[in-house]
Amino acid sequence: MVSLLEIADRARTGPKLSEDEWNLNLFKSMLSLSKEFGLDDLGSDVFLDIDHDYADKAFEAAVRFLVEVGAFVIPYNRVLKFTEEEVKEAIRSAPGEVLIGAGRDARRIIKREIEDRRPVHVWSAMHSPYTEDLHHLAPKNYAMIQRMDMIDGFNSTHFDGYEVYSPPIEAYAAMRELAYMREGVRKAGRPGMAIHYYPINTTASTMIAPLDPERGLRRTDGVLVRSLPDIKIQVDMLTACMVYENYGCYRFIGGSSQIGAFCGGPTGAIIEAIVHTLNGVLIYHGYLGTTGVGYVYVKSNADPRIRARPAWPAAVVHHALCRNSRMIRFGGTRNWSGGAWGIGSAMHLHGIAVDAMTATVLGSGLGIRRAARPQPNEGQSPLEIEWSIEVSDATIKAGMSLKDVEDVMKTLNKRYTGTPIPRIQKKTVTEVYDLVRHKPRDEYQTVYEDVKKEYMDLGLAFE
Repeated sequence: MVSLLEIADRARTGPKLSEDEWNLNLFKSMLSLSKEFGLDDLGSDVFLDIDHDYADKAFEAAVRFLVEVGAFVIPYNRVLKFTEEEVKEAIRSAPGEVLIGAGRDARRIIKREIEDRRPVHVWSAMHSPYTEDLHHLAPKNYAMIQRMDMIDGFNSTHFDGYEVYSPPIEAYAAMRELAYMREGVRKAGRPGMAIHYYPINTTASTMIAPLDPERGLRRTDGVLVRSLPDIKIQVDMLTACMVYENYGCYRFIGGSSQIGAFCGGPTGAIIEAIVHTLNGVLIYHGYLGTTGVGYVYVKSNADPRIRARPAWPAAVVHHALCRNSRMIRFGGTRNWSGGAWGIGSAMHLHGIAVDAMTATVLGSGLGIRRAARPQPNEGQSPLEIEWSIEVSDATIKAGMSLKDVEDVMKTLNKRYTGTPIPRIQKKTVTEVYDLVRHKPRDEYQTVYEDVKKEYMDLGLAFE
């Protein structure tokens, strides 16, 4: 496998290209590859049950892109290039399982298969902004969820009364974030639980600031890294990965894409998402992460309707990676915009449920599903994580297949597509959840129970 040292050298010496040229070539390349490999738009009626040949062709197209086009390096304005054998060797190198955490809190995270009946792995908490008064309470509450395998960090505009602005204070904030996370998992009785560092900034100094086996990141913890949209690589991120690999932390990679960006329509976004994931293995040496396909659209209370979007692009990505690699994936199709309603709402719980069901049958794990564009304290509550785990377990217990989950999604789409978003102020976590007693508020508990009954009627087998 190509070493990080060799990758760093190629990032500095690769072919020169302006960012505008890269963006224009990106769209042309995706369009050309989609045509060459016969990747047609499957339409809005296709959900999860994807033809294997289609998924394999999408994977081949992604490998071809990496070999013929490469990845764009910021700020060098150069292109990282790899041979086909180097790409395939990186794919073969993925171990299919990763050990994280320490002591009795250590977890062996394994690759799941399509329609796998084994319980899912759970990475689903935090990854949201919080105000200073919740820095002590929030991490503990999420870590108390025993099925959580790993926990993400959080962002904040202020730490210890200082605004997070400029590299020195960002580095300080990174250290404080991890200190709060360590304190939270300890108070939850899970001191060895694996923590992801959720970067406050992607500058190298901020990325590596919290490395500290006593008060920050241990060697059994990890860091969230990702390619930028439109297949761009940051030198700072590569620098951090060099340090993290030597230190011993795992790298958790981000690999989703957006329909409507420079890669174009659904098929271009599919290729991009697969390329992002392969880049995570090849360039950042990460073997577990999140992937999928989203949509470029406004997510706010000004959006007059809930729109269910085709799920098949994300399903193709998961099928392709599951069949052709040992990458450990998290997240489902994320095709519902229920997050626009905010936490505490029935529609947000519907969005969580759809993502949990699809992740389960697509051989993935449970990923972060926050409210859309979360403001401080509005991203999520512990109830959503517990709900997603319940839905996943009930999907497995019911023996649901891709087709079964697809039928449930079609029923929900017919029932809720076009539901207007009420023009109300979104709720904060403390309005819907008691973080001192670790339980939902009565009103949210009632909403949850009503939504759960609906999914029982749709065939899920809850305990």
